[in-house]
Amino acid sequence: MVQFDAQRAMVPQIQAMLDALGLETTTGQAAPLAELHGRMGHFPAILRMRPVAESAVTQYEVAEVINLQALREQARKRR
Repeated sequence: MVQFDAQRAMVPQIQAMLDALGLETTTGQAAPLAELHGRMGHFPAILRMRPVAESAVTQYEVAEVINLQALREQARKRR
């Protein structure tokens, strides 16, 4: 089970988790994100939302914008 810290940037946490798994470079090539990339020609940016701390009612705020295409390009350098 993986638990992420919502107060920290998500990308370094995900990278550390993936590094610990020791996946082969071909593992994700048939995943749903690969399908999305194939149709669009690039990966989209995504918004990570988190609950607003100490809010009287449940509210969410944008925690960060994650540029998946930029992450892909960075990850390719580590192959």
